[in-house]
Parts: sequence; C-alpha cells; structure tokens
Amino acid sequence: MFEHLHWANERLLEALQKIEGEKQEALRFFSHILFAEKVWLTRLQGLDSPPITLWDDVEIKDCAELVEQNKKGMTTYMKTLTNDDLDHIITYQNSKGIEFQNTVREILTHVA
Repeated sequence: MFEHLHWANERLLEALQKIEGEKQEALRFFSHILFAEKVWLTRLQGLDSPPITLWDDVEIKDCAELVEQNKKGMTTYMKTLTNDDLDHIITYQNSKGIEFQNTVREILTHVA
C-alpha cells in the first residue's frame, strides 16, 4: 500500500509541475496531504507532532521536498516494524489538543 502511496504522490507532483498558470489551490490540497503524512509519521515514531500548519500556501518545490522526505521517512520506519509492532497503541493529540489512541496498524491503514 505504501509503494502505491509513494507512486501516487510522485504522479501528482509530476502533474502539478506540468501545469502552467494558476495551480495554488491544487498545491494547497496536495501539500495538506503531504503535511498530514509527515504528522502521522512523527506520531508513529513516538515524537510530538511538529507545529505544522496543515493548510499552508506552498510552492511546488516545497511539495517536491515533502514527497521525498515522507517517502524516505516512511520507508525507514516500515523497515523496522515487526508483526507485533502493528498492534502497539500510539497515543497522540490532534491539532486541537484532544487525545486519541490508535494501533500502528490502524494509523498505517489510514495514511495509506
């Protein structure tokens, strides 16, 4: 599923890079997805979610960097997982400070 996610992110990036003219709204939606992937990865790693504005206006180069960062980060993370790790419960707070708990398996499925 994550190979497909990375493939899709790269195809979206390529398509956005080819668009001439106004594409800020499309970049905004795409960057939201990429920022959310980054937040979920930090939660999976047991780190506090970075103070990321999920609805920022960004440039295409920022999206390109996020695509690569997320691919590298998630690939590295997934290589360390065992089957037992998938049932580990992650406790985190959403952007409004409300606490939630999900298993690694649930989070990975949601992100993919």
